[in-house]
Amino acid sequence: MGQKQRIVIVDSGIDMENADFNIRSGINFSSRGGLNDIQDSSGHGTYCAAIINNVYPGAELDIVKILDHNAETSSSRLIEALEYICDLDARIVNLSLATMNSMYAEPLTAICNKLSHEGKFIVSSLANGHSYSMPAAIPSVIGVESIRFNDANSFWYNRHERIQCVADITPVMVPTLKGSFRMFGGNSKATAYFSGYIANLLSREQDIRSFNQLNTALEAKACLNHWNAEDIENGKRPDFKLDKQGIVTTNEEVHQQIIHIIRQTFSILDHQTDKLTHQTLFEWLKQDDYYPLMEEIKRHFSITVNYNLLSLNVFQSSMSLSEFVESRLEANES
Repeated sequence: MGQKQRIVIVDSGIDMENADFNIRSGINFSSRGGLNDIQDSSGHGTYCAAIINNVYPGAELDIVKILDHNAETSSSRLIEALEYICDLDARIVNLSLATMNSMYAEPLTAICNKLSHEGKFIVSSLANGHSYSMPAAIPSVIGVESIRFNDANSFWYNRHERIQCVADITPVMVPTLKGSFRMFGGNSKATAYFSGYIANLLSREQDIRSFNQLNTALEAKACLNHWNAEDIENGKRPDFKLDKQGIVTTNEEVHQQIIHIIRQTFSILDHQTDKLTHQTLFEWLKQDDYYPLMEEIKRHFSITVNYNLLSLNVFQSSMSLSEFVESRLEANES
């Protein structure tokens, strides 16, 4: 691996108690706290940092806090933060945030162009549920939206699209501020992933210096360079296994134990049990249910679980959970 890349995360700060993060510097532009207070109060910045750190292990992070405890800020603060970044010795800027406010379009475009001219690569998320937002739509910025990919490392890229990159939307587990884990997805997750991907690319291919060179490299590595709005819409639709069709290796004993654990954990009534093998578990599970469910499965089967980037796909159904447990039991035996 080549030279270590520094990544600026402009967000809600970071969990200072998490020893996994390699924090090089930090500054606070949010409306609360002192200049050096980069402790995350909403969790969003920590989630993005965790994604980046797992895609690009040991990433050197410069934390620029602009979002408050409600994950909100102003366009003027964003511009101020980007002006500050001009003086940082980092090449990648992660902006898992968006604004629809066109009032600041001109100065926001100007500072993004300046950063790009200085050799910095800005990666910004498209606002979820929208076809346009800033800074993602600024030509000197790599805009990111997301769909579901079978391979989490797949992406589409075309420099001529207003939003150049389409990456994986599938939620994955990330550490929370309370010492547990939760699912995190959407365009913010996809953007953080792509910042980590670019960091890996720049480490391997150190001759990439300009935005044009980066575009060329990303187009060459993308699995698709041309798409339309219908492709995006179709890609957002879930494609989940709901029953035993196509699954021929599941151990029925393990499967029945999984069903029992789900029933006990969420107090599911007897007459509802049959639905557990014929419906996606997303009909039952809420945002904060995934971690306690996996903790109970982990305890019951005495398996080890790496929660970092554990995919939502594992929780598609009782069958997919059974497949996961079988794989961990096999790993314990090897």
